[in-house]
Amino acid sequence: MIVIALCLGALVALDKPMPSLILALCLAIPTAAIGLDSGVEPGPTTLAVLKFLSGTCVGFAIVVLDLAFYVSMGQNKKWVRIGTRVLGSWIIAISVLMIAFYFKKRGG
Repeated sequence: MIVIALCLGALVALDKPMPSLILALCLAIPTAAIGLDSGVEPGPTTLAVLKFLSGTCVGFAIVVLDLAFYVSMGQNKKWVRIGTRVLGSWIIAISVLMIAFYFKKRGG
């Protein structure tokens, strides 16, 4: 997931458009991973797991879509575009730090 965040941060920082299918996959894969990583109650049934994953997906999508909506409203303003690119560069920096912490923890 960190590699996906790194790539998306680079795309935001470079201000490059992406096809809708790739953006949908970039939303679905981390959402499913977050849902699977967050435990469910003991003895989960398939229905409980599906409810948990769909709830995580909907919540994550609402947050991302809300942020995307507000950013898209100001894309004709230069300061908003610069701020968005700065945010993308911070995402890159955080991703690189997380990768470095991962390798330091593994001892390699």
